[in-house]
Amino acid sequence: IALRLEKLAKALATRKDPNAANVADLAVALGSTDASLQVLAASVSSGASTSDNAAPTNFAQLEIELTSTPKPTADATAVPLTVAPTNASTIAATKAATKAGLSIPQTPASTKTPRPAAPTTQPVVPTAKPQPAAALYPRFEPAFPSMWWDAVKFIPASIAPGQQYWHLKLAKYCDWSPDEGHQTCPGMPGGGLGTTIYIMTVDSGGNCISTNVTDTLNDGSDFPLRTDMLKTIVYPWNPYGYPCNKDYEKGMYGEGNDISVPGYPSDKITELSLCSKTQPAGYTAPPCGHAHVRYFLIFQLTTR
Repeated sequence: IALRLEKLAKALATRKDPNAANVADLAVALGSTDASLQVLAASVSSGASTSDNAAPTNFAQLEIELTSTPKPTADATAVPLTVAPTNASTIAATKAATKAGLSIPQTPASTKTPRPAAPTTQPVVPTAKPQPAAALYPRFEPAFPSMWWDAVKFIPASIAPGQQYWHLKLAKYCDWSPDEGHQTCPGMPGGGLGTTIYIMTVDSGGNCISTNVTDTLNDGSDFPLRTDMLKTIVYPWNPYGYPCNKDYEKGMYGEGNDISVPGYPSDKITELSLCSKTQPAGYTAPPCGHAHVRYFLIFQLTTR
């Protein structure tokens, strides 16, 4: 019986049947002195589990180590290395299994194509991004167009990302009326009786740029503002605290003024005048040419 159990245990071990250890243990209990079966039986006598989910030990661990194939590397021609036993028990089990003539199948090297290495080329990062529409729109005071004369229009410059242009940074309208919506801008140049357009041209840091300004009247004639017409600012009026200390101060006489800056593409604001043919709802102004109206404009050289 012991001899038959020895043969059965070896056959089961060859097929990697988990029952091989139990049969080997029974053979040893019946007097078998086969060294390879004693190694198998040791896993049962030590209390180790033989279930599929348990971590294999001794001879089963030896089989896994001998049949494991390293994961393929990026080099498709690399030859898998054989994992050598690392402890005395597995070495002894290997010798015993070889002496007993047990077959230990080898797992062939993986035939999967290795994943190609990640590309080393760096992605191209765009250097210029279009600004959102809000960044291209002037700061209007009060709300535009609802609180401005109906003839006034804002025409943005036609530009591409990365291009420099004259951006209308601020457009402030101060009326003759002392009500909350159309107020006289107390503390600003000109006072409540002024009829002037104040224009400042600055760089990205708010420093003065001496440049001509285009003023086209509503009859189509040009009245250019030249650098020799710049004035020193006595009462600072820009809300940004720019260090620029010069501006243009163009008097209005009811004709309507289109303002822009030459040299680069420029935003334009048109029909700045003293009155409107159509009055806002609930609002009555004096006859055209008698209203006291001021405008404050800041054009900033900007890269979109």
